Formats: sequence, C-alpha cells, structure tokens
Amino acid sequence: MNRLTKRTQKGAALKLDNPRTEKEARKQLHDKYLLAIEKLAAYEDTGLTPEEIMDGKMLTGWIPCSERLPSEEEFLKSYLRNHYAAEFLVQIYGASRPTTLYYRDGVWFDDDFDKYNVIAWMPLPEPWEGDKE
Repeated sequence: MNRLTKRTQKGAALKLDNPRTEKEARKQLHDKYLLAIEKLAAYEDTGLTPEEIMDGKMLTGWIPCSERLPSEEEFLKSYLRNHYAAEFLVQIYGASRPTTLYYRDGVWFDDDFDKYNVIAWMPLPEPWEGDKE
C-alpha cells in the first residue's frame, strides 16, 4: 500500500515531504488532500467496516469456524432462499476445494446427512438473474 503519511521515530505522522517553500508546502498539502479523498472514496465503496477489513473479509469472504458460525439471520436468509435447508459454501478440513453443505444447530452435513468438519464458511452469493431486458 502506498501511504499518504510518514511516521517519525517518535510515531508522529508527517504529511509533507520536506517542502522548501511555503508554495511547495501548499501544493503538497493540496495533492495529499486529493489523494486522501480518493482513498476514502475507494474504502467507502467496499461497504465494509474497518473490523471486516482487518478480519480479511475484504480479501476472501471466508469466515473461520473458530471465529464464528452462521448467525440466526444468516441461517434464515439461506434457509428461505433454499426452502429446504440453510446451504453455505464451505471448506472442509483436509479437502483441496470448497463445496456446499447444509448447516443446522452447529452441524455441517450433506444431502445424505453425513457430517463434516468444516474449518471456514461463507454465505452463497445471490443467484444470477441474467440480463433483464
């Protein structure tokens, strides 16, 4: 990441790159301000909170089971979409690829009701509806 600021050895944030004149300082401040606004807009466009970004959700969307399991709201949303069971994209311990499994009461299972050790999960994306013309 390209930083807009630099830190001194004491931890203070510096905004300018050693301007030689007041005019140069004003230009640097103006340029840094415009860059900061662009970076803020890009962050806001993600729709994620700082906590979600720090948790890695911005990068992958995967939620480790050690962190949390699907909430009641996530369960109901998935269940209502499927009308059968709450289905999620999961990574099974030891598997090389993700798959979909159902979830209920802390248990991950397939169509045959076989149980699996899931290490991470994410909600399924909304179904593609194609061009609506």
